[in-house]
Amino acid sequence: MADNKGDVKAPPSWLNSPAFQESYQKAIEFYEKDEVLDARDRLELSKKYTSIARAQFIGGWAGFSAVFITPFAYRYYKTGAIRGVKVPRNFVFGLVAMVVSTQLSGSMMYKKKLQELDPTGELAAKYESKINKNKQRNQYGDFEADVPTLIDENQNQNPPSRYQKEFDMMNLLKNGSAPKWAMYFYTTYQNPRRRFPNPVEMMDELKKAQRQPLAPFLHQRDPFGLFKDQNEKNDEKNDAYPNPTKNAKPADNNQLPLEPPKPELSWNKVRQQNSGKATTAWDRIRNGEHLNDNNDGFDDDLDPFEESKSNVGPTINKPTKEEFKNLVEQERNGGSGLF
Repeated sequence: MADNKGDVKAPPSWLNSPAFQESYQKAIEFYEKDEVLDARDRLELSKKYTSIARAQFIGGWAGFSAVFITPFAYRYYKTGAIRGVKVPRNFVFGLVAMVVSTQLSGSMMYKKKLQELDPTGELAAKYESKINKNKQRNQYGDFEADVPTLIDENQNQNPPSRYQKEFDMMNLLKNGSAPKWAMYFYTTYQNPRRRFPNPVEMMDELKKAQRQPLAPFLHQRDPFGLFKDQNEKNDEKNDAYPNPTKNAKPADNNQLPLEPPKPELSWNKVRQQNSGKATTAWDRIRNGEHLNDNNDGFDDDLDPFEESKSNVGPTINKPTKEEFKNLVEQERNGGSGLF
């Protein structure tokens, strides 16, 4: 890849390191074994590694329980109580037992699955012959020179059987990270596009400086995008998925229809309302707008406490002082004048 001055950039120096070349060779070997797997092979490998992961889980907790609970059971059997047992020591011993039992149970299940694929030992002999042939190549030679040696010359003439492909893959991966491989094979069984990419093509792009290595996830300044506003996120989305109608000419008969406007987010509407003029009564009182605002939703003509507006509604005849005295006297005399 040439820069603005026309100079060709040299490949990164870390491509020639022995550690990277060793990882590169392992990636090629995994890719070649993964490329020949079909959907059925991936499903079977997913089931096998799921069984290995389950055996590791059960074996690990069984070992922890056996070491941690045994002192309590022994003390209760001898004294009828569990006092005096050193819990921290039992916990540490239980963790050690969990690690050991996890490895043992996973190894036993792994060997069992290999035995099911190769009961006669024929597949193991073929795998060993391939390994010996690959060891004859230069371990740290040129990348392109090492690639053809990994491919079996008779592979196109005699394609391997389903058991051979699964056996070779399990021999390569061993029994480590069983949950990860179970998930990988099941995911690629459902979606083949998520398979491991071709390392040879990626290496060519790195040599030509066409592919820049990505920074580690946690080394990025804002890996989760927490400090980006909505406009920056929309700009990045538009750059990743450009609109084909943006540069189209108006007179073009083949112009694509414009994309319909997307609905506005609810939170954006709330922010716009909050940034505008206050609409509630309390906001108008705080801002002093109630002094000149006559449209506050109240009608002064209906105020029952306003004397000038007392003629509104039914008329109440107030008795005079003399009439009130007469009513009191009539009430004292038995109320004959009331009815």
